[in-house]
Amino acid sequence: MLNYPFFLILFVIIPLIVGFILFIGIVRLKQSNNQSYFPTFQRIGFLIFFLALIAIIYTTPWDNYLVASEVWSYDPDKILGIIIGYVPFEEYMFFILQTFLIGLTFILIYRQFSGKISKSKESVMKMGLKNLLVILPVLSIWVISLVTFFSQIESLNYLNLILLWALPPISVQLLFGADILWEMKIPVSLTIGLGTIYFAITDAIAIQDGIWEISPFQTINILLGGILPIEEFTFFLVTNVLITFGLSLLISQRSYERITGIQNWIKTRL
Repeated sequence: MLNYPFFLILFVIIPLIVGFILFIGIVRLKQSNNQSYFPTFQRIGFLIFFLALIAIIYTTPWDNYLVASEVWSYDPDKILGIIIGYVPFEEYMFFILQTFLIGLTFILIYRQFSGKISKSKESVMKMGLKNLLVILPVLSIWVISLVTFFSQIESLNYLNLILLWALPPISVQLLFGADILWEMKIPVSLTIGLGTIYFAITDAIAIQDGIWEISPFQTINILLGGILPIEEFTFFLVTNVLITFGLSLLISQRSYERITGIQNWIKTRL
């Protein structure tokens, strides 16, 4: 039977160590080949750390609310017993470790495609209008979630909380760089897909072993494989989207060119 610390070691820390070893070898190989389109070791490490910091800051209040509302609960015999707010210490570590593991996974996949990524020549304004159209469906889903949340439909509570929390930053990412993400669609989609499937499987194992429990009253009771609530699959989908989108935009040189273009556009109108 697993406990939460052993779960982290087995399913997150060990894969992270393996990924880190591969990561070091790949970055050194790229640098030795003078392939400048691949980010440096120091830059990648800093950017993933930056994303992990954002993840812990943004997720902590939301996660505490979920536990306080009894959407999530933990077996006290399977955690260290260090509680910060309402959330066990292991959960905070999971935020950080997931960010690093998905970030390294993206880099390992991106390495295979980084020299083949195309670049659009359209203007900042034109791409901004296209990106605005992309986020309209996302914002529509967010509005629907907001309405149903305040309608107090208990079975939709967990799903609504996930969407209300995740869709605003995803919308910002898409508004800024949906076109950039599209150019990187293969490494982006592979990272999100593989990461979501992996964490869905490990989450089902943790639920099966009773490390944590999801309220049956605050979910719609659609269980994947008879174990995993569809909301949990959605949770890992959106968190992996946030991490992968964020790192993709941060390592893209076009993002920094876009920021400069936006600054210049603003200056011309002041």
